[in-house]
Amino acid sequence: MMGLVESCGDVCTLSDIKAVQHYHQTPRHSEHYLLELHSGKEPLKLFAFDYAALEARPVQLMPVEPGTRLITVYGGLAENEQPFVDKAPIIAWALCIDGQVRPVTPAGVSRGFNPASSGNWFPEYLEFSNGAIHQFGYDAEPEDFGSVAVVIERETRRQRNYEAERKARAAAQDEETNQ
Repeated sequence: MMGLVESCGDVCTLSDIKAVQHYHQTPRHSEHYLLELHSGKEPLKLFAFDYAALEARPVQLMPVEPGTRLITVYGGLAENEQPFVDKAPIIAWALCIDGQVRPVTPAGVSRGFNPASSGNWFPEYLEFSNGAIHQFGYDAEPEDFGSVAVVIERETRRQRNYEAERKARAAAQDEETNQ
């Protein structure tokens, strides 16, 4: 099934995709994409979540150096909440249909953190066999993190700042509605 794309009951092969056209959300229609097909069939309509899955579809897998891992930091939103780290082995690199290279874990291809998406809130990091740690994803910083402890501190601080901003916005909205 790796070579098939399905949306709204329609199916096409990856090789039949000629072009992708993005349509922004309009008052009566949600944001969607149209896949123009080489076969000349009616274009296939994809919604944003279908397109996100398509763009992370691997077209080629490449070997990875053993010992390379994907790190995700969870938790730490509340003062008393302890963050925890998930480390998954990276078993390959995937060159995806959108041209991005992404890590492949036993759970599949990782899309990486995208702040515009609700699909993955927690940023991911790559830990290489030599001990170097780099952020992975759309907003990745080009810096080397010295240890997992530094990554945990950074993510805990970022998540707490986000939570504080969210609470402040909610309080401001409540104040506006109560006036």
